[in-house]
Amino acid sequence: MRVPFVVYADFESRVKPLDTCQPKTNESYTNKTQKHIPISFCIYVKCFDDNIYTPHTVTFTAENEDDDVGQIFVNKLEEVIKQIYNQTKFAKEIIYTKKTRKILFQLLFDIFVKVNRRRPSKRSLSLNG
Repeated sequence: MRVPFVVYADFESRVKPLDTCQPKTNESYTNKTQKHIPISFCIYVKCFDDNIYTPHTVTFTAENEDDDVGQIFVNKLEEVIKQIYNQTKFAKEIIYTKKTRKILFQLLFDIFVKVNRRRPSKRSLSLNG
């Protein structure tokens, strides 16, 4: 499926060793030995046409351990998406003229015939409802 935008994202993490405890021998368990802590990310946004939206990169690197890199990523991604929406506003109202209704009807008719391998009944041929 062709889409107008693609967003690539990458995280970098540091690995923090964890103290382990003695597992219970009569139960299934996972022995956690390390934890991945995100310390930076990069977001790259690419539009199918650079004239509509210039490729855009957002980077962030934590300055201390208290930075919530995951939440900052979500906030930055939301900012980028809102910026794209406000800048492009692709959605436009469709004005149906007699010609566009005829084209739409023919397109829907052809799809119906291909999918159902039969012609629709006369009762179902209305675009009004």
